[in-house]
Amino acid sequence: LYHSRWKDLTIRDVMPIQDHFYGFGIYQQTIDMKDWNKPAIDETTDMSSLVSDYLGRIIQLCKNENIELMFLSLPVYSAFNRIKVSNGAEMIAQEHRFRFLNAMYLRDEMGIELSRDYADKFHYNLKGALKATAFVGDYIASNYDIPDRRDDPAYAGWDSDYRAYTKE
Repeated sequence: LYHSRWKDLTIRDVMPIQDHFYGFGIYQQTIDMKDWNKPAIDETTDMSSLVSDYLGRIIQLCKNENIELMFLSLPVYSAFNRIKVSNGAEMIAQEHRFRFLNAMYLRDEMGIELSRDYADKFHYNLKGALKATAFVGDYIASNYDIPDRRDDPAYAGWDSDYRAYTKE
Protein backbone atom coordinates (compact mmCIF):
# COMPACT_ATOMS: atom_id res chain seq x y z
CA LEU A 1 0.00 0.00 0.00
CA TYR A 2 1.26 3.44 -0.87
CA HIS A 3 -1.24 6.12 0.12
CA SER A 4 -0.47 6.08 3.83
CA ARG A 5 3.31 6.09 3.46
CA TRP A 6 3.96 8.17 0.37
CA LYS A 7 6.62 10.28 2.12
CA ASP A 8 8.68 7.15 2.83
CA LEU A 9 8.63 5.56 -0.64
CA THR A 10 11.94 4.46 -2.14
CA ILE A 11 12.93 3.41 -5.64
CA ARG A 12 12.13 -0.22 -4.67
CA ASP A 13 8.51 0.80 -4.14
CA VAL A 14 8.08 1.98 -7.72
CA MET A 15 10.03 -0.75 -9.48
CA PRO A 16 7.92 -3.24 -11.45
CA ILE A 17 6.80 -6.15 -9.29
CA GLN A 18 4.31 -8.93 -9.75
CA ASP A 19 1.40 -7.55 -7.72
CA HIS A 20 -1.90 -9.15 -8.66
CA PHE A 21 -3.70 -6.69 -6.38
CA TYR A 22 -2.28 -3.46 -7.90
CA GLY A 23 -1.72 -2.01 -4.44
CA PHE A 24 -5.10 -3.11 -3.06
CA GLY A 25 -5.04 -4.57 0.45
CA ILE A 26 -7.61 -7.17 1.42
CA TYR A 27 -9.10 -6.63 4.86
CA GLN A 28 -11.12 -9.54 6.22
CA GLN A 29 -11.97 -8.08 9.63
CA THR A 30 -15.23 -6.27 10.28
CA ILE A 31 -16.08 -3.50 12.71
CA ASP A 32 -19.59 -2.29 13.41
CA MET A 33 -20.04 1.33 12.35
CA LYS A 34 -23.77 1.41 13.19
CA ASP A 35 -23.48 4.60 15.25
CA TRP A 36 -21.94 6.53 12.38
CA ASN A 37 -24.08 9.32 11.03
CA LYS A 38 -22.09 11.60 8.74
CA PRO A 39 -23.34 15.18 8.92
CA ALA A 40 -23.58 17.35 5.84
CA ILE A 41 -20.74 19.89 5.84
CA ASP A 42 -20.45 22.67 3.30
CA GLU A 43 -17.00 23.90 4.31
CA THR A 44 -13.78 23.16 2.45
CA THR A 45 -10.20 22.98 3.64
CA ASP A 46 -7.02 23.92 1.82
CA MET A 47 -4.77 21.20 0.51
CA SER A 48 -1.13 21.22 1.44
CA SER A 49 1.07 23.01 -1.07
CA LEU A 50 2.64 19.67 -2.07
CA VAL A 51 -0.74 18.02 -2.74
CA SER A 52 -1.97 21.10 -4.58
CA ASP A 53 1.18 21.19 -6.71
CA TYR A 54 0.94 17.53 -7.72
CA LEU A 55 -2.79 17.72 -8.35
CA GLY A 56 -2.12 20.70 -10.62
CA ARG A 57 0.48 18.63 -12.48
CA ILE A 58 -1.92 15.72 -12.89
CA ILE A 59 -4.69 18.01 -14.15
CA GLN A 60 -2.34 19.67 -16.65
CA LEU A 61 -1.01 16.31 -17.89
CA CYS A 62 -4.56 15.03 -18.38
CA LYS A 63 -5.53 18.16 -20.29
CA ASN A 64 -2.38 17.95 -22.45
CA GLU A 65 -3.07 14.28 -23.25
CA ASN A 66 -6.82 14.81 -23.72
CA ILE A 67 -7.64 12.50 -20.81
CA GLU A 68 -10.83 13.08 -18.87
CA LEU A 69 -9.95 12.96 -15.19
CA MET A 70 -12.61 11.71 -12.79
CA PHE A 71 -12.63 12.71 -9.13
CA LEU A 72 -14.11 10.29 -6.61
CA SER A 73 -15.02 10.48 -2.94
CA LEU A 74 -16.24 7.35 -1.15
CA PRO A 75 -17.96 7.13 2.23
CA VAL A 76 -15.38 6.60 4.96
CA TYR A 77 -15.75 7.10 8.67
CA SER A 78 -13.13 9.66 9.49
CA ALA A 79 -12.59 13.14 10.75
CA PHE A 80 -14.78 15.91 9.43
CA ASN A 81 -11.66 17.21 7.73
CA ARG A 82 -12.08 14.42 5.14
CA ILE A 83 -15.48 15.82 4.18
CA LYS A 84 -13.94 19.28 3.84
CA VAL A 85 -11.16 17.88 1.62
CA SER A 86 -13.79 16.10 -0.49
CA ASN A 87 -15.72 19.36 -0.85
CA GLY A 88 -12.54 21.13 -1.94
CA ALA A 89 -11.81 18.41 -4.49
CA GLU A 90 -15.32 18.81 -5.87
CA MET A 91 -14.72 22.54 -6.37
CA ILE A 92 -11.47 21.82 -8.24
CA ALA A 93 -13.21 19.23 -10.44
CA GLN A 94 -15.96 21.73 -11.27
CA GLU A 95 -13.44 24.46 -11.98
CA HIS A 96 -11.68 22.25 -14.54
CA ARG A 97 -14.91 20.67 -15.84
CA PHE A 98 -14.06 17.17 -14.72
CA ARG A 99 -16.63 14.78 -13.35
CA PHE A 100 -16.79 14.25 -9.62
CA LEU A 101 -18.56 11.22 -8.19
CA ASN A 102 -19.30 12.28 -4.64
CA ALA A 103 -20.48 9.05 -3.08
CA MET A 104 -19.77 10.32 0.44
CA TYR A 105 -23.51 10.32 1.16
CA LEU A 106 -24.52 7.41 -1.11
CA ARG A 107 -23.97 4.50 1.28
CA ASP A 108 -27.52 3.18 0.79
CA GLU A 109 -27.29 3.41 -3.01
CA MET A 110 -23.97 1.55 -2.86
CA GLY A 111 -25.43 -1.14 -0.61
CA ILE A 112 -22.82 -0.40 2.06
CA GLU A 113 -23.90 -1.79 5.44
CA LEU A 114 -22.42 -0.09 8.48
CA SER A 115 -22.40 -3.32 10.50
CA ARG A 116 -20.79 -5.51 7.82
CA ASP A 117 -18.68 -3.63 5.27
CA TYR A 118 -15.95 -1.74 7.14
CA ALA A 119 -12.59 -3.05 8.34
CA ASP A 120 -11.77 0.15 10.23
CA LYS A 121 -12.64 3.85 10.15
CA PHE A 122 -10.81 4.39 6.86
CA HIS A 123 -11.10 1.14 4.89
CA TYR A 124 -13.73 -1.22 3.59
CA ASN A 125 -13.32 -4.89 4.26
CA LEU A 126 -13.50 -7.22 1.26
CA LYS A 127 -17.32 -7.23 1.20
CA GLY A 128 -17.48 -3.43 1.28
CA ALA A 129 -14.69 -3.06 -1.26
CA LEU A 130 -16.54 -5.32 -3.70
CA LYS A 131 -19.71 -3.22 -3.30
CA ALA A 132 -17.82 0.07 -3.73
CA THR A 133 -15.98 -1.30 -6.77
CA ALA A 134 -19.23 -2.45 -8.39
CA PHE A 135 -20.85 0.94 -7.74
CA VAL A 136 -17.93 2.89 -9.21
CA GLY A 137 -17.66 0.45 -12.12
CA ASP A 138 -21.35 0.91 -12.93
CA TYR A 139 -20.91 4.69 -12.79
CA ILE A 140 -17.94 4.57 -15.15
CA ALA A 141 -19.71 2.19 -17.54
CA SER A 142 -22.76 4.51 -17.61
CA ASN A 143 -20.83 7.76 -18.05
CA TYR A 144 -17.78 6.93 -20.17
CA ASP A 145 -17.22 5.15 -23.45
CA ILE A 146 -14.61 2.62 -22.36
CA PRO A 147 -14.31 -0.54 -24.44
CA ASP A 148 -14.40 -3.97 -22.81
CA ARG A 149 -10.83 -5.31 -23.04
CA ARG A 150 -11.32 -8.68 -21.34
CA ASP A 151 -10.59 -10.72 -24.51
CA ASP A 152 -8.01 -8.32 -25.96
CA PRO A 153 -4.57 -10.02 -26.15
CA ALA A 154 -2.89 -6.68 -25.39
CA TYR A 155 -4.53 -6.81 -21.94
CA ALA A 156 -3.96 -10.51 -21.24
CA GLY A 157 -1.91 -9.60 -18.15
CA TRP A 158 -5.04 -8.29 -16.48
CA ASP A 159 -6.81 -11.60 -17.15
CA SER A 160 -3.96 -13.62 -15.65
CA ASP A 161 -3.76 -11.26 -12.67
CA TYR A 162 -7.49 -11.71 -12.13
CA ARG A 163 -7.11 -15.47 -12.14
CA ALA A 164 -4.27 -15.18 -9.62
CA TYR A 165 -6.35 -12.81 -7.49
CA THR A 166 -9.31 -15.20 -7.36
CA LYS A 167 -7.01 -18.01 -6.19
CA GLU A 168 -5.55 -15.95 -3.31
